[in-house]
Amino acid sequence: MRRRDVVIIGIFVGFEMLYNGPERERAIAEQRAAQAQQEQVETGATQGSAADSADAPAANGPVEREQVLAASAGARVVIDTPNVDGSISLQGARIDDLNLRDYRRTVDDTSPEVTVLAPMSSRYGHDAFFGWELQSGPDTATLADAFSAWTAEEGARLTPETPVTLTLEDNGLRIARTIAIDADYMFTITDVITNTRGEAVQLRPFGTVRRDGMPQDYVRNQIVHQGLVGVFGERNLRQFTYENAQKHARDRVRGRVGEEERLEEEQAQGGWLGLTDHYWLTAIIPDQSERMSAYFDSRTEDASTDFRAAYRGQWREAAAGGSVT
Repeated sequence: MRRRDVVIIGIFVGFEMLYNGPERERAIAEQRAAQAQQEQVETGATQGSAADSADAPAANGPVEREQVLAASAGARVVIDTPNVDGSISLQGARIDDLNLRDYRRTVDDTSPEVTVLAPMSSRYGHDAFFGWELQSGPDTATLADAFSAWTAEEGARLTPETPVTLTLEDNGLRIARTIAIDADYMFTITDVITNTRGEAVQLRPFGTVRRDGMPQDYVRNQIVHQGLVGVFGERNLRQFTYENAQKHARDRVRGRVGEEERLEEEQAQGGWLGLTDHYWLTAIIPDQSERMSAYFDSRTEDASTDFRAAYRGQWREAAAGGSVT
């Protein structure tokens, strides 16, 4: 073995013993303490109003993912591909139940699949949803949001060979949403809005990836980015760790940050944005020709932090009797 090889190995071994090892043990201890404290806070947290109950934990503490899925089983579209399984909630057309078939929680092959997305009303909620805003004079109204009631054909099942179409009717406007998925992990979502009113309307799309609280297996890491991340435009990389975003949320509560002040907000054409943990990234990729207003935000809700990466697209006109896609 050459001398430089010995030196290089010595550097890596020394770094692991003197820095990585103690740093990892300290981070694990901090995580366990924070998790225990968070569970105590969540158990005693005051619950929100009935209007918010779809996204709020149960009064006796956080609800497990399986409980939420069982309770809403009749209002879901199954996802079934070689690499992922799960379902789409018809409330808000939320993609909020997604597991990786080829990855397990532990090294035991019989352990549960890795869960990437889970209903926001459950422990470690993490989802993505898309909607539309309607211009109403000087104001903006929501046409489709996380609570809108979509419908699907009975027995609809999303596979690489069978896209599904969800529909939503609202005050003279009809949205037909086609969701397709490839054999890997990519969803393609196409909306057609038909205007049956007697006058033209102005509309714009939006999309959101959000997470309730820290990832389940979060451990502070100096090397891997965990948090909000995106590229606004061609090369403008922006990112914030979960810890920095938590501080932003706390500063808002303390009055140090304005009520509507976000972590980041930029106008750009093209790019992508999302949330990442140690291993997995959930991201939205708008049409690359779309000029968007993209932003990162974090807010304290029910003793937890709501992390969001989101965008709004351009206004477009749907003529009376016409449609936009």
